[in-house]
Amino acid sequence: MPPPQALAIARDRRLHLVVTDVNMPSMDGMTFLRALREHPRHARVPVLVVTSKELSDAETAALDRR
Repeated sequence: MPPPQALAIARDRRLHLVVTDVNMPSMDGMTFLRALREHPRHARVPVLVVTSKELSDAETAALDRR
């Protein structure tokens, strides 16, 4: 499911867990996570990031903060 479509669906649902990759074809994964967290209902939903991308120290730190 493309990230913008996933965000649209998430707005109308109560999420219990999000599994995502930071490598996305139509949206940067960090942008997706920021957009997800903007909705108060999803501010504390656990997110599991699975990726084959080698993350920089800055990207790892950013994920830790979220």
